[in-house]
Amino acid sequence: MPSPFKQELITASLFSYFQDQFPLVVTIAYPGVRIDTSALDEWLELSITEWTRRPQRSGGLKQIGLTLTVHCFVKQNIDKSRIHELADAVVETISQTTVPLRDYDVSGTPIIGYGTLREAETRDQTRRDIDAQRHAMQHVVITCPGIAQQT
Repeated sequence: MPSPFKQELITASLFSYFQDQFPLVVTIAYPGVRIDTSALDEWLELSITEWTRRPQRSGGLKQIGLTLTVHCFVKQNIDKSRIHELADAVVETISQTTVPLRDYDVSGTPIIGYGTLREAETRDQTRRDIDAQRHAMQHVVITCPGIAQQT
């Protein structure tokens, strides 16, 4: 009997992959985990912001569409190019990548499928209004659509 193909296992696999492969040292926040950012100059926030069931044949292997989203935050008192360094490293880590999806309920050894991430899109969300000095934060959002396919 195949392992269950659940969103929580897909999420755990994608987040584990990101944490293992991301080349820079930076605090990473995951959904449901609170971090105190008051003492941090930079951090990342990861989430899966979209889940879509893909059409499939009866009895066929499951396919789930998803979007991996990474928010990069850098306080503006840091080197202005640091936000771009973080964003470029995120894009390099997740774009056009295939990630084995593991069943962590059963030791993380069995591969239950593969996640294929496509090309990432980057958007600068830094506030440039009158109130920007109060926030003093650079903010870039990287979204990467993909598909999780059961094996």
